[in-house]
Amino acid sequence: QPIEQTSRIQFSGGGNTFSMSMVRDKLRSGIHLSCWHGCNYESDSTIHGPGLDEVQFEGLGVGTKTQFLPLDFNIHVTHESTSEKDETETTEIGFVLGDDNTGDEFVVDLFFDEKFRTIIFKTVGGQSKCPHEQNTAAMEDPSLLITNRPLQHVFPDEDMVFEIEMKNLGVGEESQFVLYAQH
Repeated sequence: QPIEQTSRIQFSGGGNTFSMSMVRDKLRSGIHLSCWHGCNYESDSTIHGPGLDEVQFEGLGVGTKTQFLPLDFNIHVTHESTSEKDETETTEIGFVLGDDNTGDEFVVDLFFDEKFRTIIFKTVGGQSKCPHEQNTAAMEDPSLLITNRPLQHVFPDEDMVFEIEMKNLGVGEESQFVLYAQH
């Protein structure tokens, strides 16, 4: 089955967190025979017996004339044995997203994978101090440029002096670059 996009979220760094939980309920209901070979039973029975069909009364001619005919009636019996079963399956998934760096911003697409019943995260935009975060603009992108250096050979007892320009090519307004030099 294809993975369907659930939603797009955006959250900020600086110690903020974004949390979300999803609950999915699945209900299955069924009615079926309660026995393997079927407990349903159906029958027809006919009962024959004497019955009175016609009666005649005579006035002056004395007596009653009756005629007996058999009485027939049919009994139809139906017995059905079924069982009903309801099953409920609940899945709850939750997560918390956060970042400690002030100024970091993330845009993330969430997908629900039906096969593995989990959420997939994909960062689609934002900015981050961490250079390894895909699809985000780097807040800090250090650049070092040597603007002035010694023009000649420097002897062992002389100082070697360089002028260096250090700047941030990232989208952040400030950076916390540190330059270490060893003497």
